[in-house]
Amino acid sequence: MFESLYPQANKLRFPEDIETQFREDYHVNTVATTRLALVLGLILYSLFGIVDIYAVPISKNIVWFIRYAIVAPVIVAAFLMTYTERFQKYTQLLMGLVIAVAGLGIVTMIAITRDAEFGSRFYFTGLILISMWAYALSRLRFWYAIFANLVIMVGYEFISIEIKQLLTTETGIVIFNMNNFFFQGANRIGLVANDKI
Repeated sequence: MFESLYPQANKLRFPEDIETQFREDYHVNTVATTRLALVLGLILYSLFGIVDIYAVPISKNIVWFIRYAIVAPVIVAAFLMTYTERFQKYTQLLMGLVIAVAGLGIVTMIAITRDAEFGSRFYFTGLILISMWAYALSRLRFWYAIFANLVIMVGYEFISIEIKQLLTTETGIVIFNMNNFFFQGANRIGLVANDKI
């Protein structure tokens, strides 16, 4: 998918017959790690529901709906799909979608929380965890990891500017710049750490 957008990426591929064998071998050697990444992601994403009680007490119920009725089932479904034969062909796309859904779940949580709640300003740190999950643990190849994180980043920028209106006050601008500095920094570190072209 991304190779057509970036022709130089084709230079990083083996000839077609060897590339097919490489991808099959890569799948066999990483499917256990992919499953582990999904399980760990589910546990971590679910455990943060405890933080919701204190960080977003007013919006807690809708945040829990996003966390447990949307994102968690997507992760569980992806985990179950790792046991199907079709998974091998769509591993990267599926994992990229899982990462994007998890990240956009947090973006939505930020969007719906009230300004008086701590989570409204501090839940962006969850996006850094999602970013690290994408680049380091999920076994996403480079372009898929970039795409998933780009989707999350665009979502975060949109809600920060349009919904939270962070660029309308001096404090908001400081928060916007600080959050972006850390989020962009985490993404750059993730890009370097991800060596699975």
